[in-house]
Amino acid sequence: MSALTNLPPSTPPPGDAAGWRTLADETRALVGDRDALEILAGQDSALRAQLRGLSAGTYRTPESDGRWSAAHIVPHLVDTELAWSFRIRQILIEDRPLMQGFDQGRWAEAFGYADEELEESLRLLAALRQRNLRLFRALSVSEWERCGVHSERGAESLREIARLLAGHDLRHIGQLQRITAALTRAKGTQETGRLALEIRPVRPSEREQVLALLPRLEAFGLPANVPAGSVATGEARAMEAAFDSLPAGAVLAVAVDPSGAVLGVLFLETRHDYFTGAPHGHVGVLAVAGAAEGRGVGRALLASADAWGRAEGFDRLTLTVFDGNARARRLYEHAGYRPDLVRYRKDLEPNS
Repeated sequence: MSALTNLPPSTPPPGDAAGWRTLADETRALVGDRDALEILAGQDSALRAQLRGLSAGTYRTPESDGRWSAAHIVPHLVDTELAWSFRIRQILIEDRPLMQGFDQGRWAEAFGYADEELEESLRLLAALRQRNLRLFRALSVSEWERCGVHSERGAESLREIARLLAGHDLRHIGQLQRITAALTRAKGTQETGRLALEIRPVRPSEREQVLALLPRLEAFGLPANVPAGSVATGEARAMEAAFDSLPAGAVLAVAVDPSGAVLGVLFLETRHDYFTGAPHGHVGVLAVAGAAEGRGVGRALLASADAWGRAEGFDRLTLTVFDGNARARRLYEHAGYRPDLVRYRKDLEPNS
């Protein structure tokens, strides 16, 4: 068993064909209605944009306890491209050939991914990708439907494989976004009153500490039409899902004191403008421990959100807040947030 993993906690066990097919379907779903070949063609520029300016220390810093660093991701993409290069050509020549799966964690450890030189890996990956793209673009309609039989997922057509590769790109580029935003821009010790804080990516071992902060979201007093506990419960579901598999373009960070106690949590998401479709950052959750209120923890977390948004190239951040939460509104307005769209509510009486 590898000491480091890059698989989500929900990864199915060996032999669970249905589970592996579901995971592949989820990866393909990341592509949405976009052109898979366009995503594949943009891999090199997307990777270089995420890795630009990364220090050697951050490049080799794991995303969290037991997880991969950026230094593992790029060689993994190279070896994945190598594996698919053979499989794609095998499918075009043979009738439903077997595609043997591999243990990516063991490959990363056995082949020394963490020690590879970045630029060399990027150049090799770009060359392999261009060769595979040239082959994909030359396929006929019938060739796109040719299949191989994966040892864990069963039959997959070349059309499905292209979408899987594109989704795989998006998943790892999202992982690099989390690492670079959280470790490079957000990480750092900040003096806030009498508190020394470190803002960094959350660790799996901190799940319960984070969940324990969520009732603070109701401390101001909920409106009469919002059941007590519903806000904390709803946000707990979102946090549990983020711990299990952080969405692409999202960051889950914590503010901790020198003892390691979690004093605040920040969940950042990438959303798209309803009118223009343009991406922007969204502060999904910001919660601070009661004992740390008024000591700058919220301000420090919002500052790290600003840094993340700038690093992502966003022109704005958004958040939502209850109208009656005066303390939170003051915090946000002090940080530069202003009212935008206003949601109105009308309670309806039931039919008599």
